[in-house]
Amino acid sequence: MMPLLTGLDLWPRFRFRGPDRKKFLQGLLTGDLLSLSPGGVLPSLVLTPKGMLLGDFVLYDRGDDLLAAGRPAAMANLQEALTLKLTLSQTTLEQEPGGLLHLCGSRSVDALRILFGTSVQPGRCFSSVIEDRPVWLLPYEGFQSGGWLIHVPDLGGAEAARLIRDKVPWLVPAGDAVLEILRVERGTPVYGVDMDSTTLPQEARLEGAISFTKGCYMGQETVSRIKNLGHVNSLLAGLKLVEVPPPGAVVHSGEKEIGAISSAVASGRLGGGLALALVRAEDAEPGRALSVSWDGRRSAAEVVRLPL
Repeated sequence: MMPLLTGLDLWPRFRFRGPDRKKFLQGLLTGDLLSLSPGGVLPSLVLTPKGMLLGDFVLYDRGDDLLAAGRPAAMANLQEALTLKLTLSQTTLEQEPGGLLHLCGSRSVDALRILFGTSVQPGRCFSSVIEDRPVWLLPYEGFQSGGWLIHVPDLGGAEAARLIRDKVPWLVPAGDAVLEILRVERGTPVYGVDMDSTTLPQEARLEGAISFTKGCYMGQETVSRIKNLGHVNSLLAGLKLVEVPPPGAVVHSGEKEIGAISSAVASGRLGGGLALALVRAEDAEPGRALSVSWDGRRSAAEVVRLPL
């Protein structure tokens, strides 16, 4: 696939500054902040005290600060959850301005090397320049393995995209609809769509954003208890269908309702519909035959392993 360049200007970015920023966040977020070193990348979650999801995002250690990037609903909850607690620390939270772009595709590393020379460091965030403008390169795999966020603090998104495409004209501009297909094929849930404050992180398959070895953090007791019990009652599953069902379509196992569709796209890789739904854990095994109903119709569905 040719490399795709997409604007993500609606994604907020927060920078955390202060000498105690890692220690402060260590007691509030699920990731192990103390394991981060400059250039490090850490998916993390903010939970309610009862262990329910408030939001997911990625943290980047830029040396002088920590940058958090994520979708609007998740980042709004992160800000709300931390604002009062910030008054008890030396840490500050500020919104970072500028354009944010997403780059993915089989030749994205070639594009980055044209833009930034040989300084590309897969899996690490790093700074560079384009025409004397500062740029941050931030690994992000929520849409595709090997994807990147390109953050240009001094420019808006449209200006940043023009600057980059002037340097690499064979980049393919892509819209939100293309990224949505990649996201669902990747199996990445969106807060406020596929998960919310009634969802446990393990139900949304977000264990990769949780440290099970660090000390206490908000919601940790519930998360640890679930790990020790070894299961949850529901799991996020990918469903292959002939058609594309609307959000809210009911998922059935036999005649029993076991969940509802939260996201659905037409997947070229599958040649049909692909949906995400939170279903009973026992029905989330790949190969499981289910069905989906909406508007008086019913369509066969099969659980598929994600990412595709």
